[in-house]
Amino acid sequence: IHKLCYYASTTTEEELRQAIAIHQSLPLVQDQFGMTPFHVLLSSPMCRQDLLLVLLEHYPPSVLDLKTQLFCEEEREVGASGKRAVDYLLSRWNLLPPGLLQTVLRAWLVGPMKRNQNHRSPQLGWGLPSWKQDMQARADAIAAEPDEERRDRLLFVTLARLEKYKKDEAMSLLEMAVSKAELLRNAGVVLEHINPFIGPVLGIEDE
Repeated sequence: IHKLCYYASTTTEEELRQAIAIHQSLPLVQDQFGMTPFHVLLSSPMCRQDLLLVLLEHYPPSVLDLKTQLFCEEEREVGASGKRAVDYLLSRWNLLPPGLLQTVLRAWLVGPMKRNQNHRSPQLGWGLPSWKQDMQARADAIAAEPDEERRDRLLFVTLARLEKYKKDEAMSLLEMAVSKAELLRNAGVVLEHINPFIGPVLGIEDE
């Protein structure tokens, strides 16, 4: 898969799909340097949007956040402190077509929030519809911004907003879990007076 992405100028969509199908049972998408197929494709002189779409069909958006590994010659060890695939994208901003930029940014910023039943990488999705709309609008604004300084600023603000949404979602889930536990406990206490078997069925034990 990595090799096909490296030779993107001659690779066909069908070849890439077949390679992914053959190796879909492999748990790792990173090579010995921590490079994912996205790293390879986005750093290729011939970065093609059709091949990128194939990768996005088969790998979760979280792969775009995986970092390459830096090898420390003195300590003879590897550390995951390199670059994300999207960093390659940002460093070559002016060399890539706007459509490809928009595709990657939407996948990176909005993709994790969307429900996806892909058999290879299913995800339930999260967040309010308004959050998804906001992040998509921000991704499109970043892709359309020609000025590097303003673009970097937009990206910084967008990532901060995404982190806020993640914290809000986590807090909401926690509050729902606590509320559900309390409702079940109260319901079990009431129903136990009617049937002593109901409490244990609900997983509620006497204090």
